[in-house]
Amino acid sequence: MSKQNAYAATLDAHRRLCILTHLAHCLDYASNSEILLDVCNGLGIATSRDRLIGTLAWLNEQGLIDLEDRLCLELGDPARCLQWAGYCHLARPAHRNAGLAERAGAD
Repeated sequence: MSKQNAYAATLDAHRRLCILTHLAHCLDYASNSEILLDVCNGLGIATSRDRLIGTLAWLNEQGLIDLEDRLCLELGDPARCLQWAGYCHLARPAHRNAGLAERAGAD
């Protein structure tokens, strides 16, 4: 793996961990995509809206978060609906997310 690919993989893992940590600290374990975008960028993890959508889709596929949006349900396209500030929930309460960092791919 090249240094550039290793850096990108590390950045992706930190982005996922940032999102999961933020959701775990939210009162209802939920947030919208615009807030998550601000959280990632605010912590110095450069994140575009498209990158965030891909990351949220990956976390959803892994069963770590649930994606929800009224527009999404009408369109039937989760990736497209996140462009309209989709809403995310942790798939499990924080106290049941043992090994969160490992599952997010962070060291």
